[in-house]
Amino acid sequence: MVLLENLVLVFVAGLVTALTTGLGAVPFFFFDEISDRRNVVL
Repeated sequence: MVLLENLVLVFVAGLVTALTTGLGAVPFFFFDEISDRRNVVL
């Protein structure tokens, strides 16, 4: 049973990491050109 709990924890952690990475890329779809200043903010 401990193995299953560990696998679920690793799966959830990986899922959260993947979703957060995808969410971090979303602002780049709204700008045609990204200035250096805006790039630093993002």
